[in-house]
Amino acid sequence: MQKVLTAIRVHKRQSDQSISLDTAPISAAVNRALGYSTSLILAVSLPPSDLERLLSVLPQGTVLVDDEVTNSAKVYVLPFTRATYGRFIPAMNAIVAFAHDKDFERVLFQSVEVKVESEKVKKMVDLCTGDVLVVGKSFDAHTFQQALDSAASQVYLTGRTCPWNTLAIWNVSKLARTGFLLTSETNTPPNSSAIEEAPTIALHQKLFPGQSRALLVRFEAEDGWGTAWTDPARAEWHARKMASKDTSAAAHISNIGLAGSVTIVEHVQIS
Repeated sequence: MQKVLTAIRVHKRQSDQSISLDTAPISAAVNRALGYSTSLILAVSLPPSDLERLLSVLPQGTVLVDDEVTNSAKVYVLPFTRATYGRFIPAMNAIVAFAHDKDFERVLFQSVEVKVESEKVKKMVDLCTGDVLVVGKSFDAHTFQQALDSAASQVYLTGRTCPWNTLAIWNVSKLARTGFLLTSETNTPPNSSAIEEAPTIALHQKLFPGQSRALLVRFEAEDGWGTAWTDPARAEWHARKMASKDTSAAAHISNIGLAGSVTIVEHVQIS
């Protein structure tokens, strides 16, 4: 069985700094993820009071990674300041480095809001063969292209056809060669949201052809991503993020000199 580290990011927008953190969804996500993970890590950028509140609801034995960690645990908490967290790339690459240091074979990035059954994660992990860089779960907002037969569809990578870290499993040793690219932090078009997965996949397929397959897996119509936001600002941000997936992906890929290159994502339907 492969060693899988599930990674969940927890941070607050500037507008939410004065609002107490709701720990219930995070605690629920942690408990679900422990059903399909070897261990779990939370990358958090929170005020001290919120961090203390979060630690109080996590499983006993949770390790706060505030120094070199030598012991293993089921749950780790990796704290950041708002400056060191960045927009998200520094935090994500710190997770990749942690996973590599602890000899995890796969790192599964997921959003707090995602609900997925252990059996589906196992099927995704089973697809993580030696020539695969990433396997992502398809959501309703993806542009999924199903083949007429049972074979996988070969699809050109765009912001809407590639795996998202909403739920995606990466090969740690492969991803650790580059990490997620800083262009996604520094080269996002105005009023758009970054998409770190697209340029990373494009670069790996250019540098390591035949070793960097990207798969997008669809299980069923219900996608398990809870995006019915009650906060209007959060809903608006999510809509803008979805609308800018393609433009951001193209901008990031162009910025690393790969405009016009062919990057393939395999779309796989699992009944």
